Amino acid sequence: MRRVCLGHGFHLPAYCFMPDHVHALVTSEATTVELGTLVRSLKQVTGYAHRRRTGERLWQTSFFDRTLRGDEDRIAVVRYIVANPVRAGLVDSPDDYPYWGSTLYSRSDILEFFERERHTVWTPGWKT
Repeated sequence: MRRVCLGHGFHLPAYCFMPDHVHALVTSEATTVELGTLVRSLKQVTGYAHRRRTGERLWQTSFFDRTLRGDEDRIAVVRYIVANPVRAGLVDSPDDYPYWGSTLYSRSDILEFFERERHTVWTPGWKT
């Protein structure tokens, strides 16, 4: 996922693989990038690898996206994405879940975001 995003001119400030879906925040400064092209490429690369290993289909045909506005706090969105396994009851802390990361921040940086905003760890203001 990281390699495909970077190859298409996107950064991946946060991603989290859940048992049946994925959450991701992708950003780009370029004006010529296309989210649909990125998603198709991500699905093709990961779906092909998954099918070779398991014989099963990985992705649904569509996806849901939401555009952040300039006044929205990206760090709050990163916290929201990384806290998904906690809200789903899979772990007690984001640090306990191994299937999230970023191309811009280290794991310790992201966990520090939670420490700075303890009151928003599990109930951030940003929601889909």
